[in-house]
Amino acid sequence: MKNHLRTFYASPVGLLQIDITESRLLTLTFLPEGDSTVVLKNKTDSSEDATNETVRQLIHELNAYFSGELKQFSIEIDWDIFSGFQKEVLTLTASIPYGVVWTYGELARKLGKPNAARAVGNALGSNPLPILIPCHRVIGSDKRLHGYAGGVDAKAFLLRLEGHQIAGDRVLQTAC
Repeated sequence: MKNHLRTFYASPVGLLQIDITESRLLTLTFLPEGDSTVVLKNKTDSSEDATNETVRQLIHELNAYFSGELKQFSIEIDWDIFSGFQKEVLTLTASIPYGVVWTYGELARKLGKPNAARAVGNALGSNPLPILIPCHRVIGSDKRLHGYAGGVDAKAFLLRLEGHQIAGDRVLQTAC
């Protein structure tokens, strides 16, 4: 890919891989734990590698989010990389406010597809921009933290960061 940049961000929930073209963010991916040590051996500090303005902005905003100072990202998402139902699901998911959780069923109903909770889960499972498109804010109707690209512990961490009380794999109390 022309002018493709790959860099890494060491977040409190694990190593994230950032893939970007000149100005378009492609992915923000959780690296599997086994891959992290291999990458870290060859990695320099992401902030030093960040010669691209979008990467610098993303790292700045991730730092602010993880320190509790940022509630909404301003990084522009290229919605043209998505299509169909996935685009509908991820666009609506991006509108879930900081500190709010919806269930998969609620998300399906808001899409006008009340019987599509499982399909919503599948669309969220292929979200290439977790955290930015906050699929961690979607939980089961039983208040359990069903699945997340970074793992259920990462999902719990992000929800706690946003003010939710979590016990095990269940949301006890929402922030709002």
